[in-house]
Amino acid sequence: MNLAAQADPHLLTRVDLLVLLEARDGWRVSLFTPTIPSDNNGNVIRIKNLLREAEDKLLALGAKPEQARKLLQPARQFAADGDWWRVPAQGLALFVSETEALNYHLPYAPPPLAVVGHRFHVKPLLPMFTSDGHFHVLALSQNEVRLLRGTRMGVTETELTNVPQSLSELLASTETQEQVRWHAGPAGGRRGRLAIFHGGHGVATEDRKDDIREYFRQIDRGLRELLRQHNAPLVLAGVDYLLPLYREVNNYPHLMEGGVTGNPEELSLEDLHRAAWPLVQGMFQQEQRHAREQYELAAGKGQGIHRIEEA
Repeated sequence: MNLAAQADPHLLTRVDLLVLLEARDGWRVSLFTPTIPSDNNGNVIRIKNLLREAEDKLLALGAKPEQARKLLQPARQFAADGDWWRVPAQGLALFVSETEALNYHLPYAPPPLAVVGHRFHVKPLLPMFTSDGHFHVLALSQNEVRLLRGTRMGVTETELTNVPQSLSELLASTETQEQVRWHAGPAGGRRGRLAIFHGGHGVATEDRKDDIREYFRQIDRGLRELLRQHNAPLVLAGVDYLLPLYREVNNYPHLMEGGVTGNPEELSLEDLHRAAWPLVQGMFQQEQRHAREQYELAAGKGQGIHRIEEA
């Protein structure tokens, strides 16, 4: 079982948390460590120390040496991979059992911790689920597109596939296709115009707007495929004249009003999170107030309790 190949480095969701909380037979190993993109050696040393600590704990709890080594092998393979620490995140959580191996990149830095037991240890993950929910940020420019997933704690970047990565990439593809049709057209027939725009960041002409709309239309198509089972709010980030053009072609039903204005190419993950979080915070707080009102209404009728012992 290869942990690095199986796991998708994304922010943990409530569904993931419920899966981790399921009780099963056998040992469960939970590892948490901060990650520093510029400190490869330090990251590797920390995770190797945690693996050594986890193996010692397994042996102390009665596991046989071969059993402990086999259980931790996926995590050791993951630690040996030189790419995991390059993901723009502040922390890492690894969960290993006899049947599964999972990793999640965290938008905050947990203290180094190795826990062994018959359940996964999820307490360090709970800050991701307090006083907020998940949201997405779509950072758009003519030169690049980035999709981020975030919580109150921060954001991490996720791969957005099957979309043009820049307007020039789309135009180059379109130009190639038009040239093929041009040369393949019937002799003496009418030939179409190559509506290809090459330019900078000035005011958009109508032809240019059409190109940008097609660029955004293809991004929207890829985004719908990726988020088809999601209902988290989506925040747009981009220069002010691009955001209305994206809204014209958007089909994601949870697109937020407003957005983060400015060139996102010049903004770090921390900058984007700092600007996007206030846009979704009020919505999450409203959902919490509604949930509290629903509980108070149920409790008033004797249909709700809050003490675990009573439940």
